[in-house]
Amino acid sequence: MAIIRVVYRHGMVKSAKNLQGLQEEVFLVGRIPEDVLTAIKENRLLDAGGTYGDPEAGKPLQIRSSRD
Repeated sequence: MAIIRVVYRHGMVKSAKNLQGLQEEVFLVGRIPEDVLTAIKENRLLDAGGTYGDPEAGKPLQIRSSRD
């Protein structure tokens, strides 16, 4: 299976059910960094589909330094 697009989303959200506000970077075929392709293949990420963990297990923490 050829990888033709990688979407990377990152940021903070209040709920895993509402992902609005995440920053998104899209890499298309020919522009996907080689180290990203290697990581995807070596870690078998294409086989890792599905839902994992307990969404009710707790709340994420945000740690800020005293310099903020």
